[in-house]
Amino acid sequence: MTRSASVSRNTNETKRNTNETKIEVSINLDGQGSAKLNTGIGFLDHMLDQVARHGMFDLEVTAKGDLHIDAHHTVEDVGIVLGQAFNKAIGDKKGITRYGSAIIPLDEALSRVVLDISGRPGLEFDVEFKRAVIGEFDVDLIHEFFQGFVNHANITMHIDNLKGDNSHHQAETIYKAFGRALKMAVCKVVYKPFFTKIIMIAIIDYGMGNLKSVFNAFKQVSPEADIKVTSNPADIKKAHHVVFPGQGAMPDCIRELDERNLRSSVLDAAKTKPFLGICIGLQMLFDKSEEGNVDGLGLLSGTIKRFNNENTADESGHKLKIPHMGWNEVSQTNNHPLWQNISNNDRFYFVHSYYLESKDKNIVSAETSYAQKFCCAIAKENIFAVQFHPEKSSTAGLQLIKNFVQWSV
Repeated sequence: MTRSASVSRNTNETKRNTNETKIEVSINLDGQGSAKLNTGIGFLDHMLDQVARHGMFDLEVTAKGDLHIDAHHTVEDVGIVLGQAFNKAIGDKKGITRYGSAIIPLDEALSRVVLDISGRPGLEFDVEFKRAVIGEFDVDLIHEFFQGFVNHANITMHIDNLKGDNSHHQAETIYKAFGRALKMAVCKVVYKPFFTKIIMIAIIDYGMGNLKSVFNAFKQVSPEADIKVTSNPADIKKAHHVVFPGQGAMPDCIRELDERNLRSSVLDAAKTKPFLGICIGLQMLFDKSEEGNVDGLGLLSGTIKRFNNENTADESGHKLKIPHMGWNEVSQTNNHPLWQNISNNDRFYFVHSYYLESKDKNIVSAETSYAQKFCCAIAKENIFAVQFHPEKSSTAGLQLIKNFVQWSV
């Protein structure tokens, strides 16, 4: 079991208005230890600053209380409102360490705080201060502060001063230990299994794919994976993820696939496990191609059509070259897991003379334009396929490959 950074939460702001006090507290449990404090009680501000610094919380506290009487209401109510803000900020508590402890020294003083974010308020306070006041601050109010906090944060906490001759030092070690124990308790727990499953990725080799570039890209984003470039049906069947790359002419690709007896392996993989088609690896999944007027694998309904040379021009009327070679913006049309952390209209690299015209518009996952708008990515159940080359598409392409490796269907 290891501890990571604290669970992501938003800053919580809480207010309390009574006849005695008006208090506002803002706390960010994932902060940097900054504090803005104005309670009207210098010693309390000093102690709260220690909590923020040692707990790495961003903390803002503003209080207006009946200090002309004494500090009791203000100190207690600051503890109450801080507890309320903490309780709201921690949320449902899922995945946190829950328990926290710290032992902090300051010169001759030594204090221990142990706590449990239990949902049950309880305070054990074993502290004997050496004098009754620190400056003008009544040390009895430290207990009142923590009693108010635990009651409204719904935590169990034990506070023990183990040593100390100076009351200021005693108090400061308590607040510092409190901040550090809180930080430990709100950290997210990460459980690492003793045995980690190694994912196997099969890149299908039927003699026509851009295999080296694809392999290198997958190895870069997932060096721990077992990545095989293979034409062995047994490897494809055993793999957790399957990649179906392709380049060249459609008739040649279909012929080479069949000569290696890989058609059934591709079809089975495309029906049962995360499957990524690249370039002609997309085109081959469909019914028919105008390139050589050949049938595809027929797994999806659609036709692969050739760009019309006569009508291929940009908005300024300049004729565009066929094949289409270069970088194009890709507009995402759905929120698919493989688009995670990839900006809409990010650029990918294309090399092709033919494009997909899908009968089922619901499977279109992205579009781009080259004289005309066309589908450049499809998604259906466990299949994701792209017309562009992610292995040649720099950061965005590597992110898509990473997303595929992490994709579970």
